[in-house]
Amino acid sequence: MANMTAVTQRYGASHLAFVIVPLVCAFFIDLVNVVLIQSALGYFSG
Repeated sequence: MANMTAVTQRYGASHLAFVIVPLVCAFFIDLVNVVLIQSALGYFSG
């Protein structure tokens, strides 16, 4: 959010960007978590 604040101060607010960017980032974080959790379960279970 700090980067979005800096961009907003420079170029002005974009309400669409404040909706889309966090949703897309959350989606990619969820994908990474799936890979990490599956890897950890495979490593520690066997």
